[in-house]
Amino acid sequence: MKESTLIKISLISSVLGIILILISNKIYEPETKKVMEITGKENSIQMHGNITSKFVSKQNTYFLKLKDETGTIDLVIFDNSIKNIDKLKNSTSISVIGKPSIYKGKLEIIVTELIV
Repeated sequence: MKESTLIKISLISSVLGIILILISNKIYEPETKKVMEITGKENSIQMHGNITSKFVSKQNTYFLKLKDETGTIDLVIFDNSIKNIDKLKNSTSISVIGKPSIYKGKLEIIVTELIV
């Protein structure tokens, strides 16, 4: 093959790859939900609200309560997976991305990303 043909194929492949990444990013963007809208069957959601309480276990797992205008839900953050979490205080307004889970019959969010 000629060098110019290989360069064209490489450029086309690169552009198509970038387009696919952008499309897949939009498809997998978590849906924003309120506390009362969560069913527990979602794969990933985004929520906004205020911290009403914070507890740290001996295993360094953080348990927060997040309140929005529809209710309150427990957030679980495992072993320093989120930076600067120890600086959060009650009434701090945050956004979280995470996976809904049911633990001991109660709905909670396993947090993967937190934005202050």
